[in-house]
Amino acid sequence: MPRGSLDIPRVLAELARERPVFHSEADFQFALAWHIQRTRPSAAIRLEYKAAYAYRRGYLDLWVREQDAVSAIELKYFMRRLTVSVDGETYDLVDQGAADIGRYQVLKDLAKVESIVAAQPATRGYVVALTNNDMYWKVLAQPRTTIDAAFRIHERAVLAGNLAWSSSAGAGTTKGIEAAIQLTNRYQAQWRDYSVVASGPRGQFRYLLIEAAR
Repeated sequence: MPRGSLDIPRVLAELARERPVFHSEADFQFALAWHIQRTRPSAAIRLEYKAAYAYRRGYLDLWVREQDAVSAIELKYFMRRLTVSVDGETYDLVDQGAADIGRYQVLKDLAKVESIVAAQPATRGYVVALTNNDMYWKVLAQPRTTIDAAFRIHERAVLAGNLAWSSSAGAGTTKGIEAAIQLTNRYQAQWRDYSVVASGPRGQFRYLLIEAAR
């Protein structure tokens, strides 16, 4: 592993002790960047970075360069409704719902990060999806004929190949995200515990971490 490489599970475990919950995805992004900067002061960190890759569409959430290592990180933060106070600060999370669209976004990020690491051999790429919505990590009881069956990212789900919406998906669901996603490599989803901030299922946060293969 190159000098300066990030140990993402360790970094997130450290962050969870300081910030077990976030107000928004932007809050998560900034808090993670700030934690890395404080604990690794020699690192050069950029938010919303325009990385060089095949199509150069969109911005990368987090770009970290230190010594011989570069880490390209895409982040997602999906919320279910929850109001909780932590260290005197109140968090009033909204219910985002639409887990099918969220799953699509995670895999689209993975395809982007794959493209970045393919274009830049010295770069390691990661996708991190943090949520208190167990619909993301639990194996769902619905039959595999649901419209987002190809995008399931539950525990131990296999992610590979050409991933597309079912032919029965409505235009309202897929508007703006109609394109199929092509993954170059094969992955198996593994979820990890992040924090527990309240009783009940919505008080537990877990995250999916995928490192893009070359």
